[in-house]
Amino acid sequence: MTTTTNTPRFILVTGAAGRIGSYFTKNANKQKYKLRLMVHPLNPPEEVEPLKSHGEVIEAELEKVETLLKACEGVDTVFHLAGQPDPNARWDSLLKDNIIGTYNIFLAAKKSG
Repeated sequence: MTTTTNTPRFILVTGAAGRIGSYFTKNANKQKYKLRLMVHPLNPPEEVEPLKSHGEVIEAELEKVETLLKACEGVDTVFHLAGQPDPNARWDSLLKDNIIGTYNIFLAAKKSG
């Protein structure tokens, strides 16, 4: 049996200042979703500031599991949209951002319940 609720789903969006993350953030249905928007501490303020009207903005790094654990606290779902999008990126960047970072966010989400 499916039940419905009027409570918005609490979603962590990694890479919220990126191309896909910022698009999702600006276009998400605010009646259905409450957003926690994860940005990298080195994101420029002009990319982060416009996000503040769409949800709670937090800084965290994919390579630091302890910051990801805090980011995942209390959320229902993680939309992992952070990573290195450059098709010409070097392997060390892809490994750190796209492979290890993805593993770390999955680990943090699992530990957070």
